[in-house]
Amino acid sequence: MAGFGMGGVSHNWASRADFQVAGISLPHIMARYSNDNAGAFASIVEAGNVGNDILGNFSVVFDYKRGQLWLEFVPGFEMPPFSRGGMSISKNRADGFEVAVVVPGGPASAAGILPGDWIRIVDGVPATRISLDVLRRKLRQAPGTRVALDIDRKGQPISTTIELKELLP
Repeated sequence: MAGFGMGGVSHNWASRADFQVAGISLPHIMARYSNDNAGAFASIVEAGNVGNDILGNFSVVFDYKRGQLWLEFVPGFEMPPFSRGGMSISKNRADGFEVAVVVPGGPASAAGILPGDWIRIVDGVPATRISLDVLRRKLRQAPGTRVALDIDRKGQPISTTIELKELLP
């Protein structure tokens, strides 16, 4: 998978792990491990990220004066499912979503999508009318859901459909 930040694209592997924080058991947390050769996540001390799935379970208070972090457990939190589309995307322009990474053997790969493709239309709606968050939610729908995409590949239009499947149970 790929993440996007101030430093550009960060390439990661994802898996599930069990954690215990402040005496609270947090099973099945998504952990991301960096595959970067440069930047902050290339460091052996900053080589992964579990923050979203863990901190979402707590009300977090930063006490800057005392240099402390307070965590209050909030029962019932559920992270949204991992993307079931098999690709990492970004929206750098209003008219489309750029495909950065395609998981080999995943739904996007099976649909013929390649890194560098531009998604212009999603289920009949132009990308100019869809946010990155909306497309990401579409790619988290139930396994078996089909998402129609119109793509631009180096000036050539391509229509395809992704059938979503569970990639990180």
